[in-house]
Amino acid sequence: MNFIARITADHPLIGWCFVALLSLPPALGFWGCRIAESVPPSWVPAEAAEALNKAEETFTLNAPLVLVLEHEDFFRPQQLAAVQDAAAAISEMPFVRKLVWFGDIPEVSLRGRVTPILSDADGTGEAFAAARSRILEHPLAAGSLISADGTTMMMLLDVRGYDDIRPIRSRAAEILEPAGIRVRATGPLALHLAHDRALAEDHYRIQLMAYTVVGLLAVLMFKRPAAIFIAGSGPTVAVVWTMGWLQLIGQAENELAKIILPVLIMMVGFADGMHLVVRIRQLRASGESQRDAVYRAVQVIGPACLLTSITTAIGFGSLMLSSADMISGFGRVSVIGVVVTFFSVVLLTPLLANSWLSDRMHIASDKDPVARLMNRCTGLIEFSSRHAMPVAVCGIVITILCVRVAAGLIPDDRLTDRVPHDSEAWQTMRDCDEVMNGIRSLRVVVSWDESKGRNDVWPVIEQCEVLLAGEESTGKPRSIRNLPGHRRGRYDSFSHALSRRTKARPNFGRGKPKHLPDRWQCVGHDHRCLHAGAGHGIDQSVADAREFCGDGVYDARSRTCG
Repeated sequence: MNFIARITADHPLIGWCFVALLSLPPALGFWGCRIAESVPPSWVPAEAAEALNKAEETFTLNAPLVLVLEHEDFFRPQQLAAVQDAAAAISEMPFVRKLVWFGDIPEVSLRGRVTPILSDADGTGEAFAAARSRILEHPLAAGSLISADGTTMMMLLDVRGYDDIRPIRSRAAEILEPAGIRVRATGPLALHLAHDRALAEDHYRIQLMAYTVVGLLAVLMFKRPAAIFIAGSGPTVAVVWTMGWLQLIGQAENELAKIILPVLIMMVGFADGMHLVVRIRQLRASGESQRDAVYRAVQVIGPACLLTSITTAIGFGSLMLSSADMISGFGRVSVIGVVVTFFSVVLLTPLLANSWLSDRMHIASDKDPVARLMNRCTGLIEFSSRHAMPVAVCGIVITILCVRVAAGLIPDDRLTDRVPHDSEAWQTMRDCDEVMNGIRSLRVVVSWDESKGRNDVWPVIEQCEVLLAGEESTGKPRSIRNLPGHRRGRYDSFSHALSRRTKARPNFGRGKPKHLPDRWQCVGHDHRCLHAGAGHGIDQSVADAREFCGDGVYDARSRTCG
């Protein structure tokens, strides 16, 4: 610290050159220069995100957006027709990859006949009551796509962009609200949008509050504008330097850093700057010259500031051991911020105090509230000095107890804790958790060789369902065992099993239902095969089958692709 003391006290011009030199890299960062690619960190490990992306590519039942519809009775002609029209209109939107609702679920008879579950709703009360009963008892719909009381239903949509949420919700509300159906949007995509908006609002609000608190503390402590400016300049410049450095090295996309780091730097830097200014004022008031006051203050207070900066950097640097990119990244940028803050404060504060700004800074220093507070704590300081050993032992014991308690804590990070509870997405998610199985899903991917048969795979899947059903935080698990037809043991070759869906356009009493083949979906991994059991709609045209098979060979007798 002797070098910094001499530079700031005897050679201020050289000191200002150091400040300009340290300002160059942050300026380049704000100018757009990058020495490393900027990669936004994630809240989840990269392996988990990769596994999720692989599952979403393999299986098409993805629901980043969920429309939750509410009505006292959906099984009425007007309401069902409105829901059907809304589903058809939303499915036709170019950015909607897939839409699933309970009207898409097929019903499979014992003989393998596949019919839409709403196909015979001909407009009579008995037909709608029968359809309601079948849907509320269907393993794929009950609790997953419609609540047990039939007043809440979900439409699962596969979309990818935040910009798709508003037009989808508006289109649904345009069709459904005239029928008295309430429409709300939730799902991972809507929750993340609410989180991002809250983060952007918090980014400025929290910083404004922190800077206001620092400003009020500076006014209460120093009262004189010169002392306030000198004490606050170091941490303010430290915030700018740190943000510029993070831009330069590609570390500026951390969500925690955007909000917490500027506040952390301001508080740490203001504490160091306050100690330096208080000491300089005391030395000036005792009769020392400006140069001597700056020199002695840096020599005495500088090592203490260095020690606190090192301990703070070590504390936040320990976060880099976390396996979560977001947490480890925050620890890394915090270390950078603390180091930058130290150099900013120990350079700028003495340099400004050695200028004309501090000519009258020491006036009325005897009324300094910090000095008066320290005078009142003299008795406590003397007690600690006289009984240094017992105080140190008590401190060590308390530290060990705190470490033991902290070691037993279980880290927990929930998306719901980062989403405002007054947002529509959060409230809708909470309501779905109460009346249905919820909108959040846990995927357990079970894979097997093509040679494995039903007797090999079925017990494993069943055991997985038992384990998941025993968890308090999970609802009723769904798997291939819940699919119509598979529950009845129609398929023995799992690699050739498929879920065939048909789309119904019953028009609810306005004409005979039309069963329109929608598509086939293979259940398995990297298999281009189609296995259709006997039943309604099995005699599809050879052209349609060959179109599905692509380059595969279509066998008209067995109706399979090889």
